Amino acid sequence: MPGLAAQAPEVEGDTLPVPWYEVSPLVVEIFPAPTRVETAPYAVSVHEVQRRAGTDTGLALDETLRRIPGVQVDNRFNYALGERISVRGFGARAQFGVRGLRALVDGIPATFPDGQSALDVVDPKQVRTVEVVRGPASAFHGNAAGGVIVLRTVSPPATGHHQSVTASAGSAGTRRLEGQLGGRTGGVGYQVAGSHLGFDGYRPHNESRMARGSARVDLGRGFRISAHASDFAADNPGSLSEAQLAEDRFQAFAGNVNQGTGKTGRQGQVGATWTTGIGAATLDATLYGITRDIVNPIPGVIVDLGRSAGGARAHLRGAEGLLGRGGSWVIGVEAAGQWDDRLNFANVGGERGDLTLDQAERVGAFSPFGSMSAALGPFLASASVRYDRFDFRASDRFGTGAEDRSGGRVMSAVSPAVGVSVEVAPRSYLFGNVSTSFETPTTTELANRPDGERGFNPELEPQTTRSVEAGGRTGFAGDGMLEVTAYRAEVENSLVPFQTDGGRDFFRNAGAARHQGIEVAGRISPLPLLTAGAAFTLTDARFRAYRVGGEELAGRRVPGVARQRIDAFVDLRRGGHELGIEARARSSVPVDDRNEHEAPGHLLFDLRLQPQALAVGGAAVQPFLSVTNLFGTDHVTSVVPNAFGQRFFEPGPGRMLFLGASVRTGS
Repeated sequence: MPGLAAQAPEVEGDTLPVPWYEVSPLVVEIFPAPTRVETAPYAVSVHEVQRRAGTDTGLALDETLRRIPGVQVDNRFNYALGERISVRGFGARAQFGVRGLRALVDGIPATFPDGQSALDVVDPKQVRTVEVVRGPASAFHGNAAGGVIVLRTVSPPATGHHQSVTASAGSAGTRRLEGQLGGRTGGVGYQVAGSHLGFDGYRPHNESRMARGSARVDLGRGFRISAHASDFAADNPGSLSEAQLAEDRFQAFAGNVNQGTGKTGRQGQVGATWTTGIGAATLDATLYGITRDIVNPIPGVIVDLGRSAGGARAHLRGAEGLLGRGGSWVIGVEAAGQWDDRLNFANVGGERGDLTLDQAERVGAFSPFGSMSAALGPFLASASVRYDRFDFRASDRFGTGAEDRSGGRVMSAVSPAVGVSVEVAPRSYLFGNVSTSFETPTTTELANRPDGERGFNPELEPQTTRSVEAGGRTGFAGDGMLEVTAYRAEVENSLVPFQTDGGRDFFRNAGAARHQGIEVAGRISPLPLLTAGAAFTLTDARFRAYRVGGEELAGRRVPGVARQRIDAFVDLRRGGHELGIEARARSSVPVDDRNEHEAPGHLLFDLRLQPQALAVGGAAVQPFLSVTNLFGTDHVTSVVPNAFGQRFFEPGPGRMLFLGASVRTGS
């Protein structure tokens, strides 16, 4: 949530000297040059998680992203698919992982060059700061930037050393153990963490395990290294039809059980960043590598995918002198590569049958970019542009001669953005911008051909978006704030999922769509012990031109996008005791292109309680309690757009209780 509070003290390790409600630092780093959040000419949200992470369940990132307007997170409680994250409707089509959005973790891309993001390496309870650009941002971050999410985990402490162990258990056979240690020695700071999550599930064939590890090292002189890794295994109970939902909302789909659908995998990523001065300018350089290996039984097919990716980014930025006082400029280049080794086998009762695809895939990306801004009196104007070129190549190792389906696709785009903000009163700003995004199909979307052929789909084209937005933000009464934003985004060649017999996912371009809406966020602290806030989102996403089987679907709502959402919270703090209550309301969600079916809306309440920490010897013992879906409301937590057999619905859990405690030692 954006805000206009004074600069927050830096959060070092788990030392949290500020209140645990949301505050906003003055500077964000989601743009090429550091930008004061209150003067940013784009809709940007900043959320400091801080102590609230202690009472979060750690099951998924939805708890971290809830209070940000425009962001919809569907926690499927299904680690074979992951949570679906969308911004203003972009990303709502994702059948697994995160699509349509650019994600970075501790400054390192978590989005592969083809546009697919994999965030299962991120432990939600390690996240301390979230920055979000709520709109098209390919001018800043390239492919798939229908929005941008930057996650920053716990940083090394400024001084001293600390260690902590946290254990918790709860409903649906949930158990979680985590540990972390951090310190600073001889100018070198470090922060290391690891966790293990076990989840039996609230449905049959819903069991999961997830192990994660992370490390951050600050070597001084602007040089930092970060690494994240995960190892997981999860069953996939599948989605249900309306009839199945009415019969037993917590059943698993028999076909998924019979075919052993799920996913096992591991992922690791490591990156290094270096910041140094060059004359009056500053050089920022990043080098990173990612590996991901998964085995994914899905209806009819078992996918065995090995992936490696890596890249480098460097940009030079300067301030003062080029465009006068308050001006800045950035020039840079980014290059990345992705190498996939894909094997598909027939799924025979969950076992590997005949080999049906043996394909090597490569993606090469090259992207120069530039940006400049100027402060002219009360106005701040900025302009950015980026060129992206993607070279997709598939080498068919299954067919020979005339049956060889090797080939490639080249996709490119120029993505500009211009914006302006103006201070109209102390702590009050108006802003507006015109921005764009460019989104290629992923290698998986290209390889999954409805005609059953190997190679890449020759008909699937990139999705492009042009957006206009305007808004205002103001601060009042200490940490109080209010922001209102309106936008309209025109989408061409919308990428929309559909399923054929058996339930396998494919994609097609859906002509054109329009996403428009209003976002309102506010927070107030009428008393030192009380903070309350709310975020309201109205997203009207509709097809403008879309024909399926000769039927014109213009005017129908884009499936998977809730039209209205409200996230509200009240936080109370007194004498070291903390109580939080959240309400989450969502309107109905269309689930098919024709809008003949929809998931009903719902209203859920969560409660968090953290008593004052106890001093035991030289340690601090912190108990906590969390209750999600406090009143046990039946609801659909996520949907599968255009699902075969009308199995659109993924049911959410009933009331879930979590208890735990952490033990912390150190200075």
